[in-house]
Amino acid sequence: MDDNKVEKSKVALLRVEQNDPQLLSISIVGQDHSMVMVNSTSRINYFWVQDEADLSRLGNAIGNNTHLIKISFHKSSEWMSSFNTKPFFEGLQRNTNIEHLSLDGGIDIEILNKYATPPYQQSICFNVIVI
Repeated sequence: MDDNKVEKSKVALLRVEQNDPQLLSISIVGQDHSMVMVNSTSRINYFWVQDEADLSRLGNAIGNNTHLIKISFHKSSEWMSSFNTKPFFEGLQRNTNIEHLSLDGGIDIEILNKYATPPYQQSICFNVIVI
């Protein structure tokens, strides 16, 4: 993975861990996600999944974060099949502030159960393959 992606991922992870009140959304993407639309002025906070440890750390940080309200997954089936994602999704499920969850790819049906009930059910965008 190129250095720009690594740096942007570190910054995004640190902001989630620090509970940055300005950080309201994050997009979690696979390593091959294009940098075409990502530049130094981009308002989108990307986290490129590099390894299982970083993914677990991000999940824990999301679970403790009180400001994130939107999380997007792009081509998640590509990275979900490579890593143990259970610690990540345990953190995600602890977060009670998420208002919008966008999924593009595969996800375990158990993860979706929490978001199929109010207040989440009105704000989920699915393009998902349930595994």
